[in-house]
Amino acid sequence: MARGKRLESSTGVYHVMLRGINRATVFKKSIDIYMFLTILAEVKALFGFKIYGYVFMGNHVHLLLKEPDRLLLSKFMQTLLTKYVRWYNIAHERCGSLFQSRFKSKPVETTAYFQRVLRYIHRNPVKSKICRHVWQYKDSSYRSYIDADPGIIDRDEVFASYIAKEEFETYNDSEELEYKEGDYLYMVDELPFRLTEQMARKIMKAVTKLEDLEMIGKMDQKDVIRVTRELRKRGLSYGQISRAIARSKGTVFRWDKKALDKEGIDGRSGQ
Repeated sequence: MARGKRLESSTGVYHVMLRGINRATVFKKSIDIYMFLTILAEVKALFGFKIYGYVFMGNHVHLLLKEPDRLLLSKFMQTLLTKYVRWYNIAHERCGSLFQSRFKSKPVETTAYFQRVLRYIHRNPVKSKICRHVWQYKDSSYRSYIDADPGIIDRDEVFASYIAKEEFETYNDSEELEYKEGDYLYMVDELPFRLTEQMARKIMKAVTKLEDLEMIGKMDQKDVIRVTRELRKRGLSYGQISRAIARSKGTVFRWDKKALDKEGIDGRSGQ
């Protein structure tokens, strides 16, 4: 079955996830992480990307980054992974693929969502019970925000545009903001490359607060358009939305196009 096209971000910011093939451990030694970051810095400079966050979790890695121009993300990731896998295979005397065939990416469209994603990335080790506080984990970008040297992290831009410097530590290490079941970030480590129908319906109910999803189609048109755009941002396809609310795929597409036109964004492809 053909893979769906990636959702594009109007802001250029993406939450990217890479997992080892068959969930195998990829980052076995400190040198593996060091070389990944070294190559990431090289490719960042080559393409002009911004790097806002990362965390290495043994068999997977999360990145929060921004592309300088549309449609550069795939080229950036292809270059990064080709260089890293080449080094890794030589260093570990192996051959073949290292990561799952396709990286995952989710658009980050708002300041509030950016804050949540960055916090989620830094709290991954806490969620996995590896440590109690984010500052205790050395293989994430958290220390780049609080130490003198930011490394590859563009923290000044984050502090200027997304979260105040004086609020950063409290927000990222607070236990009062944990995610609930049904939240995209709660499910993100188990997400397939495309949302399942069950996950899609959970997200729709969480966003709309409706048990009967067919009621979405009976909302005021402005609300329908707003909800459709929000669901698309969360990773739902046109088909998943149309099946849940018993409306045609073409109708859902037109709702989303109206929202994009209103925001001044070019139309996106969707399945």
